[in-house]
Amino acid sequence: MCRNMAAAYLWTLFLGMLVMVSGTMGAALRKPVDVAFGRNYVPTWAFDHIKYFNGGNEIQLHLDKYTGVCDCECVL
Repeated sequence: MCRNMAAAYLWTLFLGMLVMVSGTMGAALRKPVDVAFGRNYVPTWAFDHIKYFNGGNEIQLHLDKYTGVCDCECVL
């Protein structure tokens, strides 16, 4: 009898987890929000190597041999 109760408990636990996982997988995706770079990231050094565009929503990094590994312009 104790074995049957343990099996029933495991099945209940399994079905509960399955319902929770399927509920999160079926949830609608949230629409991305366009925010300024400074709202999510805070530069800690080389402030003069960052150029802001489009109201701060886009940045351009300028790297050199002292602040990075390449001397190219990277657009994020």
